[in-house]
Amino acid sequence: MHLETWNAGEADPDRAKRLAIGYAAGLLLFAGIALSAARLSGAIQPPPPEEEVVDVKLAARIPEAPPPAPAPAPPPPAAEAPAPRPAAPRRPALVAPTAVPTEAPPEAPPEADPGEPRASEDDTYGEPGGVPGGVPGGVPGGTGTTAVEATPPSPPPPPPPQPKGPIHLPENATPPVALSNALPPIPEAARSAGIEATVVVRFVVTEAGEVTNVTIVRGHPLFNDAVLATVKTWRYRPAIHEGRPVSTFKTIRIPFKAKR
Repeated sequence: MHLETWNAGEADPDRAKRLAIGYAAGLLLFAGIALSAARLSGAIQPPPPEEEVVDVKLAARIPEAPPPAPAPAPPPPAAEAPAPRPAAPRRPALVAPTAVPTEAPPEAPPEADPGEPRASEDDTYGEPGGVPGGVPGGVPGGTGTTAVEATPPSPPPPPPPQPKGPIHLPENATPPVALSNALPPIPEAARSAGIEATVVVRFVVTEAGEVTNVTIVRGHPLFNDAVLATVKTWRYRPAIHEGRPVSTFKTIRIPFKAKR
C-alpha cells in the first residue's frame, strides 16, 4: 500500500464508522458462540454412576452343639451289713442223778391272788396302803395324781407411750377450742399515726389448755409487744387425739385496723 493511499484512508470520514460496526458485529458473534456453548454444556449431563453390585453368599448354618449329657446318678448307698448276733449260751448237759434224795425239796411260795395288786420291782418309794405308781408322800386311797395349778392369766399389754411435746394434729383429731382469747389493744402510737398491720403469731396449746412458746411469725414493731402479752393470757380446751388430750401447734392472724 502506498503512503498516499494510507493518508487518504485516514482522511475518509466513514472509515471509523465501518470499524465500529465491524467491532460490534464481532462482539455479537462471539457472544452468540459463547451462549450456544453454555447451552450445549448444560444439556449434556454426565452419565449416572453405575450401581455397585455386591455378591452376597449365604454362610453354612453352624450346627448347634448337642445338650450336655445329664450327670450320672450317684450310686445307692451300700446297705449296712447286719450286726452279728451274739452266740447263745450253751446249756449244760443233763446228767441223771445217781443217788435218790432223802429230803423233800422246799415248797414254792403260794401264788398271789390275781385280783390283788402286785408290787413292782421299780416301786422303790411308796407309802403303806398305797398303790403301785402312786406319788411318794401321798394319801392312801387317793387318785394317784397331783393337782395342777391353774396358770394365771397374762397381764394386759401396757398402753402405748404418749408422745412428748407438741404434735401436728392428724385429720381424725379434735383441734383445740378457744375459751378466752381477747384481742390485743391497739397501741396509742399506732392509733395516732393511723398505722394498720396484720400480725401472725404461733404458739403451743398444752394438754392443760395453756398457751406457751408464743412467737411472732410476721408482725410490726408497734404491735408485737401487745400481741405477745395478750396471747400468753389465752386459754383453750385442749386438742383430743385417740381419746386423750395432747399438746399441739396453733397459728393465728390478728389484723389491726385504724378504726375498729
